[in-house]
Amino acid sequence: MIVCICNSVTEKRLRAAISEGADSFDALQFELGVALCCGKCEPMAREILADELSRDDDKAVKASCCPLAFPPTAYTTLFFQPRRSI
Repeated sequence: MIVCICNSVTEKRLRAAISEGADSFDALQFELGVALCCGKCEPMAREILADELSRDDDKAVKASCCPLAFPPTAYTTLFFQPRRSI
C-alpha cells in the first residue's frame, strides 16, 4: 500500500526503514521524506511507526523473560548475593 503519494513511499518501505533503525518520525522524514509535502500521510506513517516500535518492545520483553537471556554468571550476581551481617 502506498502511504505517501508525494514521495511514492510504501508501507513496506516504511517498515523496512524502521527495522533498519529509524526510531522516530523525524528519522522517517529524513530518510524517506514522508509528510514533507502535503502532510496527508503523517497520521498513517505515525501509526506504522508506533506499531513497529511496539513490536520491537514486545520482542525485547520476550527476550528478557527467557532464562537464557542472561549469561550464567549474571544469575549468580543477581540472585545469589551473600547476606550482609548487621
